[in-house]
Amino acid sequence: MRDLALLISKRENFGVVHNGGEEMAECKARRISIHTNKELRSFSGVSKLRSFLVFNMLKTLPSRIKMLRVLDLADAEIDELPNKVVNLFNLRYLNLKGTSVKELPKSISRLLNLQSLDISDTRIKALPHEIGKLKNLQYLIMHSHNRNSNDFRIVNGVQVPSNICRLMNLQSVSVIEARDDLIRQI
Repeated sequence: MRDLALLISKRENFGVVHNGGEEMAECKARRISIHTNKELRSFSGVSKLRSFLVFNMLKTLPSRIKMLRVLDLADAEIDELPNKVVNLFNLRYLNLKGTSVKELPKSISRLLNLQSLDISDTRIKALPHEIGKLKNLQYLIMHSHNRNSNDFRIVNGVQVPSNICRLMNLQSVSVIEARDDLIRQI
């Protein structure tokens, strides 16, 4: 059944699951799911790509994916946001959950169409001031879990700049570390 679904999905240019080995030459699918930790040899023909899901380590990010709307890097073995991500003007959803990313670059402010950002269970301790420029941001998920010596789960928040209160489209924010000045603004 799965094979039939994948065949129809590929034939209709809906989506492709890539397991490595073969090149991605002239792929016309709008959604690609990567299930390999190998470096892809070719990304030609992916200019119409809208969704890019990575289920393992990815060594390179395609350069021709400027129209991408969904980038799911959850649990990918990365410790920094790939430079090309901030050039994805149409990006609506960015998932970095479970990665080792330590900080978001100031250039994150270039993602003007970003609506959902998940940085939960990353190593990010504070958001840059530039996050306040993401006027379309609706969902901000950013907690992390630790265990103490008594084996209790501790939920840690992320420090946010005070200008986060200017994000009028923000509908949902998970755990944050709030300071007095931020609480007064809310």
